[in-house]
Amino acid sequence: MNMFTDLKKEADVFSAYLISDLTPDPVKARYVATTQFLEPDLLSSVAIRAPWLLGFMDAGTALVRREHPLRKKLLVMTAILEADKTHTAHFLASGPASISKYLRFISICLRAGAKAAVGIPLVIALGLMEKHS
Repeated sequence: MNMFTDLKKEADVFSAYLISDLTPDPVKARYVATTQFLEPDLLSSVAIRAPWLLGFMDAGTALVRREHPLRKKLLVMTAILEADKTHTAHFLASGPASISKYLRFISICLRAGAKAAVGIPLVIALGLMEKHS
């Protein structure tokens, strides 16, 4: 695969992770144009091959490697999706607060903690592999 094919695949994986939706071609094109200058990294490659690990790696990099290229790429995709009129609703509050929303928030917090517990050692181990390759 060439770099642009990899970036298009990244766009699909990151979009599915962030909003559980397909990546429209214009969004994919903006992602490729924006991220083509970032250096390739092991964590993004792992995310393409094993998308189910992305949540763990996101949580791990958020806590121990904030400047990692994976984190930058996820932030770029978030900004692109948020600015795209077809996906803006994913990022806006929907209606007044309710008990179910509070319970959902608590559930999300607990899952984030569990993902970080797995993600931190995963990111550290993959970081060591990245340094030695």
